[in-house]
Amino acid sequence: MKGDSSKQELEVIVALRTAVDRAPLLSDEHLAAIRELKLEVIRQAQSSLDAGQPPVYVHKIGMTTVLSPSAQRCGMFQITRFNNTGVIGDSQYRTVAEAVEDNDLGYSDRICGEEADAHMRSLLEAEALYQHSRRSFA
Repeated sequence: MKGDSSKQELEVIVALRTAVDRAPLLSDEHLAAIRELKLEVIRQAQSSLDAGQPPVYVHKIGMTTVLSPSAQRCGMFQITRFNNTGVIGDSQYRTVAEAVEDNDLGYSDRICGEEADAHMRSLLEAEALYQHSRRSFA
């Protein structure tokens, strides 16, 4: 059932993106659709965090973004960015909304469940290989 819920959430995001794309540029309809999309991404991200599942997003340029409670600052949130070689950086945010907005997550594809797990495993393996190769040259 959880997979059905994730699929439904992803379908809502697709529908909201479509509404943004179809609205006349910079019209009231367009701006309202952008607001709705942003609010839904924030809602879904918060819901995922509340369930103990940091949401994973894949950008069209190939970068992966994970939103999680901050590992560095209590009460804050962290965006960790990955490319195909592993971790490339992180940023700290006061709220989920700030993290979503600053990283434009409404236009990144969220992956869930086993797909997200497999994707993250491959990125962590790439990070391990990268760290190993760095130690070899040191």
